[in-house]
Amino acid sequence: NEPSNVVITTELPHTLRVTLLDKGTPLLAYRYTHPFKKVVIDFNAYANARGHAVVQGNEILRQIAPQLMAGTQTVSVKPDTLEFYYNYGQCKRVPVVMQGVVKPGQLYTLSSTRMSCDSVMVYASKTQLDTITGAYLKPLNQPNLQDTLELKAEFSKVRGAKFVPDHVN
Repeated sequence: NEPSNVVITTELPHTLRVTLLDKGTPLLAYRYTHPFKKVVIDFNAYANARGHAVVQGNEILRQIAPQLMAGTQTVSVKPDTLEFYYNYGQCKRVPVVMQGVVKPGQLYTLSSTRMSCDSVMVYASKTQLDTITGAYLKPLNQPNLQDTLELKAEFSKVRGAKFVPDHVN
């Protein structure tokens, strides 16, 4: 339930794992005839000036509990806390920085390295944007190349920051 002008800069889980305790028949009903409704988090209830929101597990349980049949107990909900960072469109373009060792094998030569883009947009809080100087790729270690190699390289995670696109080739 996020507004259109908000950018969530951390990846949220797509599913919640709810463990229930009950006799066999109600558990089968949950599986086949009584599916759970989606859990909807109202963004405005958690928005603050810091751009960081935390949704506790008991608040998630409040949406799940009315859907349970009498006698069913909730054992656990995973993740037990949803934490996310967001901003209202603050971003800047930063260069892509490759890390690691890429060397040709013996009697081979490395003619060129190319990336699908040389810079990306990073979305983060104002203070983080001031400190982020590049989008660092996870280290690539290819010390003995003997043929053309194409890789999908992902960026090293920065808490509270989102790179667009999220990888380069």
